[in-house]
Amino acid sequence: MAHNFFTAQPSTARGARAYYLHSIIHDWDDMDAGRILGHIRDAMIPGYSKLLINDVMIPVHQPSRRDTSVDVHMMVKLGGRERTEEMLRGLIEKLGLKVCGVWGSRSSETSVMEAELPFPAYEAPAAIGADGAGVLA
Repeated sequence: MAHNFFTAQPSTARGARAYYLHSIIHDWDDMDAGRILGHIRDAMIPGYSKLLINDVMIPVHQPSRRDTSVDVHMMVKLGGRERTEEMLRGLIEKLGLKVCGVWGSRSSETSVMEAELPFPAYEAPAAIGADGAGVLA
C-alpha cells in the first residue's frame, strides 16, 4: 500500500500487530525521523503493536570504513545519517516508545531494533474515607 509516512497512518494500518521499516530511518535527520516514527506511534496499540526498525547501526568503537563513509554519504546526499544503537534508542525513547530488544549479526551491518508503546502508568484511585476526605488505598 502506498503511503506518505509524513502523514498519519491510514485507518487500515491502525492497530497493526507490527510496523516494519527497512532502511528508512537512516535517510532522514532526527526531526524528520521523529515525525515518521511519531505517526507510527500514534497508530500503535499499547502492549500489542510492535515497531521493527531494520537499519544500519554503526558501532561506537572502531566502526568500519564502510560505516563511516556511508554515514558521510547519507549526510551529504540525503541529509540523513547512520546512527549508533544508542542514538536510535534515544530517538525511539524520546517519542515514548520502549525498546524491547536489538538483534544483529557480525556478518551484517544491519540490526533490528524492536520497540513497543507501553501501557500508560496505572494510578490507583483514591478511596473516600468516612469523613468524605480522600484516603490513598
